[in-house]
Amino acid sequence: MQEAENSCQIHIQISSADRPGILAEALESVVSFNWNVLDIKQFVFNGLLNLSLLLVSDESNSILELKLSLDRWAVENGIALQLLPWEEELRPEAPYKYRSVVTLLGPNLSSDVFLCLTQTFSSRDINILRIEQLDYSDHHVVDVVIGSKEDHSAIDILNALVQFKKKFSVDIAVQEDTMFRRNKRLIVFDADMTFLQCEIIDELGKIAGVGNRMETITQQAMNGELDFK
Repeated sequence: MQEAENSCQIHIQISSADRPGILAEALESVVSFNWNVLDIKQFVFNGLLNLSLLLVSDESNSILELKLSLDRWAVENGIALQLLPWEEELRPEAPYKYRSVVTLLGPNLSSDVFLCLTQTFSSRDINILRIEQLDYSDHHVVDVVIGSKEDHSAIDILNALVQFKKKFSVDIAVQEDTMFRRNKRLIVFDADMTFLQCEIIDELGKIAGVGNRMETITQQAMNGELDFK
């Protein structure tokens, strides 16, 4: 959406116990006072909702009415709500606009791991913008979105994490945070009996109804008993 030259922007911050309908109820006031949503962020952790709305309107004189309406709704529903100015220097693209995603994989990402990781980033003026846990079963997988004031490469970040990687024996991948990274792609790698605790080709054989035969062939191949020529 293109921002009008004289438009006014505000940030609505909402925190509460999660339940269905909170966003819908908040938007009733937003729409009734002719404000539009420029950006929205929402997540729920342990039953607690954290919701942020970036709003824009050409009718800045309606801020007070919007605030009164939202405050009344928040009090009636036991919701913590703040209406904050949207300041230029706090916009997402500044000042840490060069972004990458650091993915960590390990059997146990303890508090010591996160302490060392965050200290490593902080010492280099790298800001952590978001942390998301992808899996926590046999292996712990976490995405850490970082931003820097100066342009950096994946190699720069990996070099900064060399000692961290050695100390905690974790696997690290670094990707530029772009739309291309979010596209679903095919990854092929040999992880049988290491990261994946099975032989993939044997599992595919079971699905195809020839599991026993496939296991025999796999074992012969691993023992060097087959001539692949």
